[in-house]
Amino acid sequence: MKHLLLTLFLTLSLSAPLALSARAQDTLSAPPPGADAASERLGIPSAPQHVTEGQIAADDAAGKSPVPATPAAPDANAQPAPGTGLTILAPKVPGPRSVADIPPEELPKELLDEMVSVEKECSDNTYFSAFQDCRCIAVKYLDERIKRGPYAVRNIIMNDVNTMCPNTPGVAGYIYKSCTEYMSWARPDYEDFCRCTANKVAERYTRNPRMNNDYIGGLRKNAMLECGMPGFGATNDPDVKY
Repeated sequence: MKHLLLTLFLTLSLSAPLALSARAQDTLSAPPPGADAASERLGIPSAPQHVTEGQIAADDAAGKSPVPATPAAPDANAQPAPGTGLTILAPKVPGPRSVADIPPEELPKELLDEMVSVEKECSDNTYFSAFQDCRCIAVKYLDERIKRGPYAVRNIIMNDVNTMCPNTPGVAGYIYKSCTEYMSWARPDYEDFCRCTANKVAERYTRNPRMNNDYIGGLRKNAMLECGMPGFGATNDPDVKY
Protein backbone atom coordinates (compact mmCIF):
# COMPACT_ATOMS: atom_id res chain seq x y z
CA MET A 1 0.00 0.00 0.00
CA LYS A 2 2.80 2.44 0.87
CA HIS A 3 4.57 1.49 -2.32
CA LEU A 4 1.44 2.28 -4.39
CA LEU A 5 0.98 5.72 -2.75
CA LEU A 6 4.64 6.61 -3.36
CA THR A 7 4.37 5.69 -7.02
CA LEU A 8 1.19 7.80 -7.43
CA PHE A 9 2.88 10.79 -5.74
CA LEU A 10 5.91 10.64 -8.03
CA THR A 11 3.72 10.40 -11.11
CA LEU A 12 1.71 13.50 -10.16
CA SER A 13 4.88 15.44 -9.26
CA LEU A 14 6.54 14.83 -12.66
CA SER A 15 3.45 15.59 -14.77
CA ALA A 16 2.51 18.86 -13.01
CA PRO A 17 5.57 20.88 -14.23
CA LEU A 18 4.99 19.68 -17.76
CA ALA A 19 1.39 20.86 -17.68
CA LEU A 20 2.47 24.16 -16.13
CA SER A 21 5.09 24.64 -18.78
CA ALA A 22 2.56 24.04 -21.54
CA ARG A 23 0.13 26.56 -19.99
CA ALA A 24 2.95 29.10 -19.56
CA GLN A 25 4.03 28.65 -23.16
CA ASP A 26 0.45 29.22 -24.37
CA THR A 27 0.24 32.33 -22.21
CA LEU A 28 3.51 33.76 -23.54
CA SER A 29 2.72 32.99 -27.19
CA ALA A 30 -0.80 34.37 -27.06
CA PRO A 31 -1.11 38.08 -27.96
CA PRO A 32 -2.24 40.40 -25.19
CA PRO A 33 -5.80 41.73 -25.27
CA GLY A 34 -6.26 44.35 -27.98
CA ALA A 35 -3.00 43.44 -29.71
CA ASP A 36 -4.70 42.55 -32.98
CA ALA A 37 -6.48 45.91 -33.12
CA ALA A 38 -3.26 47.81 -32.35
CA SER A 39 -1.35 45.84 -34.98
CA GLU A 40 -4.03 46.58 -37.54
CA ARG A 41 -3.81 50.34 -36.81
CA LEU A 42 -0.02 50.26 -37.23
CA GLY A 43 -0.17 48.19 -40.40
CA ILE A 44 1.51 45.19 -38.80
CA PRO A 45 0.10 41.83 -39.92
CA SER A 46 -1.45 39.83 -37.12
CA ALA A 47 -0.12 36.44 -36.09
CA PRO A 48 -0.97 33.67 -38.60
CA GLN A 49 -3.94 31.54 -37.71
CA HIS A 50 -4.10 27.77 -38.02
CA VAL A 51 -5.72 26.76 -41.31
CA THR A 52 -7.21 23.33 -41.76
CA GLU A 53 -6.96 21.24 -44.90
CA GLY A 54 -10.70 21.71 -45.41
CA GLN A 55 -10.32 25.50 -45.41
CA ILE A 56 -7.44 25.26 -47.91
CA ALA A 57 -9.56 23.10 -50.23
CA ALA A 58 -12.49 25.52 -49.92
CA ASP A 59 -10.21 28.50 -50.69
CA ASP A 60 -8.83 26.71 -53.75
CA ALA A 61 -12.34 26.02 -55.01
CA ALA A 62 -13.30 29.68 -54.49
CA GLY A 63 -10.12 30.96 -56.20
CA LYS A 64 -8.65 32.26 -52.92
CA SER A 65 -5.38 30.41 -52.95
CA PRO A 66 -3.07 31.54 -50.14
CA VAL A 67 -0.07 31.02 -52.45
CA PRO A 68 0.83 34.36 -53.99
CA ALA A 69 0.71 34.53 -57.75
CA THR A 70 3.85 35.17 -59.81
CA PRO A 71 4.08 38.93 -60.49
CA ALA A 72 3.50 39.91 -64.09
CA ALA A 73 6.39 41.24 -66.17
CA PRO A 74 6.40 45.05 -66.51
CA ASP A 75 5.09 46.54 -69.74
CA ALA A 76 7.99 47.76 -71.83
CA ASN A 77 5.79 50.45 -73.42
CA ALA A 78 4.38 51.71 -70.16
CA GLN A 79 4.80 55.46 -69.58
CA PRO A 80 5.44 56.93 -66.13
CA ALA A 81 2.62 58.82 -64.53
CA PRO A 82 2.86 62.64 -64.74
CA GLY A 83 5.23 64.03 -62.17
CA THR A 84 7.04 60.74 -61.60
CA GLY A 85 9.67 61.04 -64.35
CA LEU A 86 13.34 61.58 -63.53
CA THR A 87 14.75 64.91 -64.69
CA ILE A 88 18.52 65.09 -65.25
CA LEU A 89 20.00 68.59 -65.24
CA ALA A 90 23.06 68.56 -67.51
CA PRO A 91 25.37 71.57 -67.76
CA LYS A 92 25.28 73.49 -71.02
CA VAL A 93 28.35 72.66 -73.03
CA PRO A 94 29.60 75.74 -74.87
CA GLY A 95 30.99 75.46 -78.35
CA PRO A 96 33.95 77.43 -79.72
CA ARG A 97 33.63 80.93 -78.33
CA SER A 98 34.96 84.31 -79.34
CA VAL A 99 35.96 87.21 -77.13
CA ALA A 100 32.97 89.09 -78.50
CA ASP A 101 30.64 86.39 -77.12
CA ILE A 102 32.02 86.44 -73.56
CA PRO A 103 31.01 89.17 -71.09
CA PRO A 104 34.07 90.95 -69.67
CA GLU A 105 33.21 89.84 -66.13
CA GLU A 106 33.55 86.19 -67.20
CA LEU A 107 37.11 86.60 -68.51
CA PRO A 108 39.74 85.36 -66.03
CA LYS A 109 42.08 88.06 -64.78
CA GLU A 110 45.09 86.05 -65.98
CA LEU A 111 43.85 86.23 -69.58
CA LEU A 112 43.12 89.94 -69.33
CA ASP A 113 46.61 90.54 -67.96
CA GLU A 114 48.03 88.50 -70.82
CA MET A 115 46.12 90.60 -73.37
CA VAL A 116 47.40 93.84 -71.79
CA SER A 117 50.95 92.45 -71.95
CA VAL A 118 50.56 91.66 -75.66
CA GLU A 119 49.28 95.17 -76.40
CA LYS A 120 52.16 96.78 -74.50
CA GLU A 121 54.73 94.58 -76.26
CA CYS A 122 53.24 95.64 -79.59
CA SER A 123 53.13 99.35 -78.69
CA ASP A 124 56.74 99.33 -77.52
CA ASN A 125 57.83 98.24 -81.01
CA THR A 126 57.61 101.46 -83.06
CA TYR A 127 58.00 99.73 -86.41
CA PHE A 128 55.49 96.94 -85.74
CA SER A 129 52.90 99.24 -84.18
CA ALA A 130 53.04 101.49 -87.26
CA PHE A 131 51.89 98.64 -89.48
CA GLN A 132 49.53 96.81 -87.09
CA ASP A 133 46.83 98.10 -84.74
CA CYS A 134 48.06 96.96 -81.31
CA ARG A 135 44.67 97.02 -79.59
CA CYS A 136 43.24 94.88 -82.39
CA ILE A 137 46.22 92.50 -82.22
CA ALA A 138 45.71 92.07 -78.47
CA VAL A 139 42.04 91.19 -78.96
CA LYS A 140 42.87 88.75 -81.79
CA TYR A 141 45.50 87.18 -79.56
CA LEU A 142 43.04 86.75 -76.69
CA ASP A 143 40.46 85.27 -79.07
CA GLU A 144 42.91 82.63 -80.28
CA ARG A 145 44.19 82.05 -76.76
CA ILE A 146 40.68 81.13 -75.58
CA LYS A 147 40.02 78.89 -78.57
CA ARG A 148 43.30 76.96 -78.26
CA GLY A 149 43.11 76.33 -74.54
CA PRO A 150 45.49 76.69 -71.60
CA TYR A 151 48.47 74.97 -73.24
CA ALA A 152 48.70 77.29 -76.24
CA VAL A 153 52.14 78.83 -76.87
CA ARG A 154 52.23 82.62 -76.90
CA ASN A 155 54.81 83.02 -79.68
CA ILE A 156 52.93 80.65 -81.97
CA ILE A 157 49.70 82.58 -81.48
CA MET A 158 51.49 85.89 -82.12
CA ASN A 159 52.97 84.56 -85.38
CA ASP A 160 49.47 83.62 -86.50
CA VAL A 161 47.79 86.93 -85.64
CA ASN A 162 50.53 89.50 -86.30
CA THR A 163 49.14 90.46 -89.72
CA MET A 164 45.40 90.38 -88.92
CA CYS A 165 45.08 94.07 -88.03
CA PRO A 166 46.70 96.30 -90.70
CA ASN A 167 46.96 99.87 -89.47
CA THR A 168 46.29 101.87 -92.65
CA PRO A 169 46.73 105.37 -91.13
CA GLY A 170 49.80 104.17 -89.26
CA VAL A 171 51.41 102.81 -92.43
CA ALA A 172 50.75 106.03 -94.31
CA GLY A 173 52.14 108.14 -91.47
CA TYR A 174 55.26 106.00 -91.10
CA ILE A 175 56.06 106.04 -94.84
CA TYR A 176 55.38 109.78 -95.16
CA LYS A 177 57.64 110.66 -92.22
CA SER A 178 60.54 108.52 -93.42
CA CYS A 179 60.13 109.86 -96.96
CA THR A 180 60.20 113.54 -95.98
CA GLU A 181 63.29 113.02 -93.81
CA TYR A 182 65.51 112.30 -96.81
CA MET A 183 63.53 113.80 -99.72
CA SER A 184 63.10 117.34 -98.34
CA TRP A 185 66.53 118.35 -99.67
CA ALA A 186 66.16 116.53 -103.03
CA ARG A 187 62.79 117.70 -104.32
CA PRO A 188 60.93 120.96 -103.89
CA ASP A 189 57.68 119.05 -104.22
CA TYR A 190 58.72 116.49 -101.65
CA GLU A 191 55.50 116.84 -99.62
CA ASP A 192 53.26 115.90 -102.55
CA PHE A 193 55.67 113.20 -103.62
CA CYS A 194 55.86 111.68 -100.14
CA ARG A 195 52.10 111.94 -99.67
CA CYS A 196 51.53 110.05 -102.92
CA THR A 197 54.05 107.41 -101.95
CA ALA A 198 52.64 106.95 -98.44
CA ASN A 199 49.06 106.54 -99.63
CA LYS A 200 49.97 103.93 -102.24
CA VAL A 201 52.03 101.90 -99.78
CA ALA A 202 49.29 102.05 -97.13
CA GLU A 203 46.61 100.97 -99.60
CA ARG A 204 48.60 98.04 -100.93
CA TYR A 205 49.86 96.90 -97.55
CA THR A 206 46.31 96.89 -96.16
CA ARG A 207 45.20 94.76 -99.08
CA ASN A 208 47.95 92.20 -98.44
CA PRO A 209 49.62 92.73 -95.03
CA ARG A 210 52.95 91.02 -94.36
CA MET A 211 55.46 91.85 -91.64
CA ASN A 212 58.53 91.48 -93.83
CA ASN A 213 61.14 94.20 -94.45
CA ASP A 214 61.88 93.18 -98.05
CA TYR A 215 58.19 93.10 -98.87
CA ILE A 216 57.52 96.54 -97.35
CA GLY A 217 60.64 97.92 -99.08
CA GLY A 218 59.34 96.64 -102.41
CA LEU A 219 55.98 98.31 -101.82
CA ARG A 220 57.71 101.62 -101.12
CA LYS A 221 60.03 101.38 -104.14
CA ASN A 222 57.19 100.75 -106.57
CA ALA A 223 55.08 103.51 -105.00
CA MET A 224 57.95 106.05 -105.33
CA LEU A 225 58.42 105.08 -108.97
CA GLU A 226 54.73 105.56 -109.69
CA CYS A 227 54.72 108.92 -107.91
CA GLY A 228 57.55 110.33 -110.12
CA MET A 229 60.84 109.17 -108.64
CA PRO A 230 63.31 108.66 -111.52
CA GLY A 231 66.55 106.78 -111.48
CA PHE A 232 65.57 103.19 -110.67
CA GLY A 233 63.28 100.52 -112.03
CA ALA A 234 60.39 98.84 -110.25
CA THR A 235 61.05 95.77 -108.11
CA ASN A 236 60.57 92.39 -109.71
CA ASP A 237 58.92 90.93 -106.63
CA PRO A 238 55.49 89.67 -107.86
CA ASP A 239 53.96 90.31 -104.42
CA VAL A 240 54.40 94.07 -104.71
CA LYS A 241 53.13 94.51 -108.29
CA TYR A 242 49.56 95.77 -108.57
